[in-house]
Amino acid sequence: MRLAVTACACGRLRCIGVRASPHMDPMYAEDPVLETDDEHDMEDDHVAARMAHETVEALSEMGCRLVCIDFDATFVKVHTNGEWSQSADELALQVRAYFRYLCPLLTEKSQLTVALVTFSPQRDLIEAVLQLCFEPSVAEKIVLRCNDSSWTLQASDAETFTGIDAHHLHLDRKNKVSYVVSAGLAACKSQQSDPANYFLLHEAIKSADVLLIDDCPDNVTIASQCGIPGLHFEPASFRERLLALDKQQPSRLRRQKLAKALSRRLQQPVTLQIVCASPTKPTKPTGRTRMGFCTPSPVTKLKVTSRVGRPRSKRCTKFRILPERVAMKDEGASDTSFSLPSVLTWNAAEAE
Repeated sequence: MRLAVTACACGRLRCIGVRASPHMDPMYAEDPVLETDDEHDMEDDHVAARMAHETVEALSEMGCRLVCIDFDATFVKVHTNGEWSQSADELALQVRAYFRYLCPLLTEKSQLTVALVTFSPQRDLIEAVLQLCFEPSVAEKIVLRCNDSSWTLQASDAETFTGIDAHHLHLDRKNKVSYVVSAGLAACKSQQSDPANYFLLHEAIKSADVLLIDDCPDNVTIASQCGIPGLHFEPASFRERLLALDKQQPSRLRRQKLAKALSRRLQQPVTLQIVCASPTKPTKPTGRTRMGFCTPSPVTKLKVTSRVGRPRSKRCTKFRILPERVAMKDEGASDTSFSLPSVLTWNAAEAE
């Protein structure tokens, strides 16, 4: 087995394995065994679609709620430097196939939001590119943060989002921290306004729920120092880096499963059950609403006399009705029911 290096049509170098034929000179080779590295080529439609589905599954398992993607040299294959002079159609041809498949899948998830963060001030150009690449329902859900005056950020909001004091944060627009925080605040409002996320996403988005994808290692490092997870975008090793990300705490996954179960339970139709007073005879429906007491009142547990006044204890009542019970027993009455007089007296002379 030997390795041979050939050049493909796109100009890349390919390394394939070959097996020497026993009927030919050992210097020659035939029967290719190993295919090309198209499985790692993000521009191939099949590879890009498979990687996009793997990314969505990985982000869902990690509990990610916001994916911030850099534009220059990440979302597109070229670096515009904020000075793109050609048309939006020419720039749309430079969008990577991987992100063409990834963004629609992310927008389908109600608990996931995708954002583009870029130093470029050409906001209108990027919006036109998004309209050319995606459906309007997908393009309008993508949060866009450019280096323009369309958004501002307060230091208090950054502290709440990251949990770090503002003087420790890099909030200038020379890095991606302020862009990501502003996109996170907008994503939190959009997710909490969705009725499907009322019980699932009652907690605000924090910096730990975000993932920044950027081709610049400095931006990823600064974001990580501010509590924002980042992933360096390099097409050759991006898939391995993505799958190797640390999972979130099991407690967060348990909370999400509990919230999902509660959300499904509350979305089910309510069924009313008629409670019967007797286990054998069903209760006939009446015109009036029947009141049911969950817990009995403590007053119903007291045994009162016919006199008007404060309730007497059971011991006092027992001694008062004892003579009448004895008299009824002596007479041999079969019926033990009796009426309690309003006033009972005890005559010592008659008792003797």
